[in-house]
Amino acid sequence: MGTERKETFGNDGVGVRGNIMNHSKLTQSILECGFEVSNELGIGFLESVYESAMEIALTQSGLSVVRQAPLNVLFRGRPAGRFQIDLLVENLVIVELKATSALIPEHKMQTLNYLRASGLPVALLMNFGTPRLEFRRYENRFGSTPSHLSPWLARPLLRSRYGSL
Repeated sequence: MGTERKETFGNDGVGVRGNIMNHSKLTQSILECGFEVSNELGIGFLESVYESAMEIALTQSGLSVVRQAPLNVLFRGRPAGRFQIDLLVENLVIVELKATSALIPEHKMQTLNYLRASGLPVALLMNFGTPRLEFRRYENRFGSTPSHLSPWLARPLLRSRYGSL
């Protein structure tokens, strides 16, 4: 199952640090962009505004980003559903964004399902709807199951300096 790490940061950037995890340098860069967006925009905007701002910040920091990356879920080799990942960074990290007063268990389950269906190594759930940026980091403990990968995600799209699938 996926593992969770919860951290909340304020404008001072101080937070609780957990153990060293896979792709920590990349997720740290993504979170730094999240702090910038949170500090500059504050709370109160729609999720789509934060998504656009994150794309701008991530791209300006030199990271490859795909917005609304399609994720096809297969069941017994047949399409069972299609979802959109808010942001796919460096073809390695799912970034699921929220702009709500509190994260609820359904947000966690949505993120874990995206992680399991994609076979990607790590996901971030980020909430811009609170005065302090709230996030959770999940590692894929489900394993990589190529039958669940979207054909779009299964082929190498982006070259990543952080590794490959």
